[in-house]
Amino acid sequence: MTQTHTWLRAEFQCHSFHYRMPDTVAINSVNPSLPSPLTVQMAMLASLLREGRSGDAQTLLEHFPLELRVRPPQGAIIFRAFMRFVRPPKSPDDLDKNTGSGYKISPHYREFALLEGALEVYVHTPLGQRALFTEALERIPYLGTKDSLVTCVGVDEVEAPPQNCAVRLAEYTPAEDDDLMMVQLADFDTQEVKAKKAPLTLENVLPSQRDKKHYRLDTYVLRGRLESQGNVKLFKRGGA
Repeated sequence: MTQTHTWLRAEFQCHSFHYRMPDTVAINSVNPSLPSPLTVQMAMLASLLREGRSGDAQTLLEHFPLELRVRPPQGAIIFRAFMRFVRPPKSPDDLDKNTGSGYKISPHYREFALLEGALEVYVHTPLGQRALFTEALERIPYLGTKDSLVTCVGVDEVEAPPQNCAVRLAEYTPAEDDDLMMVQLADFDTQEVKAKKAPLTLENVLPSQRDKKHYRLDTYVLRGRLESQGNVKLFKRGGA
């Protein structure tokens, strides 16, 4: 049988990882210690559009939804941070009711994670598009929010993703010795996208324009142990 695809592995290092788990409120967000498959695909697309490469972005989009796996880091310390978001006034008399300032101040709690080791992303890549997919992965500057800066330290080919990547709960095969952590992540709804007569476009995948029918939230399983110590959570990945 002729091989048509290969698996690419991209390693990402970061100082602190900030990603709001879908369906958690912005003012008290929860950090799952890894990004959603949807986030990675959108980051690949954005890395090309940011350089004005709309033609290459369109070529990449034609392969969406991608078969993609995300492997959590070896470990993570997840802690809560108090943040104050400052927004400019809409008009001169639009003052903050608490401070009287012209700038609105909104308090938020956000969870940040200090990661042990790399985040790994595995993408099932058409052989003819290895160079484009590699470039899109290498140029990703952040995953999730812009204060979650990442650096791709390398992309290589592998035979297959490891067993301890995040998987949908419906696809998980239980093992007696597994410690598990459940998180909510987002991805393209493969069945819905393939069934719709209108294909994905660069316009309707943008966050401000996206068609909600293209996407789905799912419960994912992470192999590993999660412990809480006060306001701090410790995650340790399971498996080899």
